[in-house]
Amino acid sequence: MKITLKIFYSDFKSYYYYCSHNISYNNISIAFVLFFFSGKIFSQEKTLTRKEIDSIYKVISTDELFNKEGIARATELYYIAKEVGYKEGQIKALYRLAEVESGMLNSSRATDHIITLKSLTLALGDYENYIKALCLESKNFYTEKNYTQSLKTLNQAKKYLPEIENVEVRRKAKIDIDIYKWFTIESLKFPKASYKDSLIATSEKICKEAFLLKDENLRAKRLLFSSTMAATTLIEMGRQSEAQKYLKIGEKQLKITGINKYPVADYYKVKGDYEYRNKEKNKNYLDSALSNYNKSLKICNLLEYGALLKTLYPKIAKVYADKNDLEKQLLFQKKEIALKDSLDYQSAIEQNEFKKKAYSIKSQSEELVKPVNKTLFYVIVILLALLGISAFIFKKYLSQRKHNNQQAIEEKPFENETLPKDKIDVSSVKELTSLLYEDVNAFHLAFNEAYPNFKKNLLKINPAIKSSDVEFCALIKLNLDTKQIAQLKKMTVGAVEAKKYRIRRKLNISREQNMYIFISNI
Repeated sequence: MKITLKIFYSDFKSYYYYCSHNISYNNISIAFVLFFFSGKIFSQEKTLTRKEIDSIYKVISTDELFNKEGIARATELYYIAKEVGYKEGQIKALYRLAEVESGMLNSSRATDHIITLKSLTLALGDYENYIKALCLESKNFYTEKNYTQSLKTLNQAKKYLPEIENVEVRRKAKIDIDIYKWFTIESLKFPKASYKDSLIATSEKICKEAFLLKDENLRAKRLLFSSTMAATTLIEMGRQSEAQKYLKIGEKQLKITGINKYPVADYYKVKGDYEYRNKEKNKNYLDSALSNYNKSLKICNLLEYGALLKTLYPKIAKVYADKNDLEKQLLFQKKEIALKDSLDYQSAIEQNEFKKKAYSIKSQSEELVKPVNKTLFYVIVILLALLGISAFIFKKYLSQRKHNNQQAIEEKPFENETLPKDKIDVSSVKELTSLLYEDVNAFHLAFNEAYPNFKKNLLKINPAIKSSDVEFCALIKLNLDTKQIAQLKKMTVGAVEAKKYRIRRKLNISREQNMYIFISNI
């Protein structure tokens, strides 16, 4: 691979820039080491070693290079790692590429990197980075307002947590999943009556887990994230004293994380929100709010943090409006409009391409079998066991299918007049059914709100009942017939009948009882 003088000079400039903003003996040492490595690249005296690739990755993964220049560096590093066959280095570079592209709202290009990243990580059994890839995929989905798919992707990521043996790494992965869950719920804002409680519960959970991390820098960054998220919601709910407690936790982390970081910009924005709403205790609340907003603004401009600037500009404009400074108010309102137009234009370009890639290609976790590191002995035992019981399963299947066909005649939706009036709210059922066809995720939230004890009562009958069974029971409670359920779930009529039969057995519904009436009474 040809490495030009221009690239060499640009690399050195980036390392110098990084160190000038993070002055310490260690950082200066890293800069000289990386300069030395760059000299090797330029002179092409020898191929970079894995250790050298890892050292360069640490520098290019800083917040100061969360931009187009960082993308160029990560791309270069990816091909160098690929050339020497260093797959772990490829994974690091790919994740950085996906992370930056996603952060810059280039969801289509981020998806390309995520697809390759998931394939590589699964092949190597690197479940930590596989989970990180799924978290980024989740971010792309909630950015596109597909909250159902975002939550589904995060639930999928949770299933891989037990595969991570290192406790510290597993805890970090768990925290990251919950952080993306928080952002998904915050974007969804449903159900209106309780989503803020869910946000507080999630951020408190992250905070508690973060305190247990042993790595100081990792702990500080996650604590800053979680305390800022908790304070955000508490301020919106008017719970100022509780918000102040979390802001103090976040403030203690600033010395460790450093100033020019994305979470720090978020922190000062939220601190500004706190001061703006603290007019009863602080006469100079406008100046205090503006001071914190300006700290956030400075970091945002340095890091080109457009997503936060989009919300920061109108807040600053509002403060100047309250201070009767019309000139500055108009200035920030113009900045808000210009940035919004720019981001909306960029988002529109990426949206169609992203949808083609994200929705036309099945999730790799559904297509690829998760590798399981078992001994040959266990494989042989499983194969022999499968062969031994195959005849019995087939016979059982034929018997069950015959029974299902008989049962199908009985599984008829009930007529409303066959139930006591206190057992069904027809208008509520119609609203839920309508919502089911419009937004599945919103339907489940609304259904749980309408029938809060439904799942609890099913679990009383059978504590081992699955979530998929509960979802089916919800459709039956809405009086949907077999064909309607088959269309919604994209299943065959026979598969729906078989599912009903299994649910009937789990709930101990006798053959003489109508399943629809039984479930409607739960």
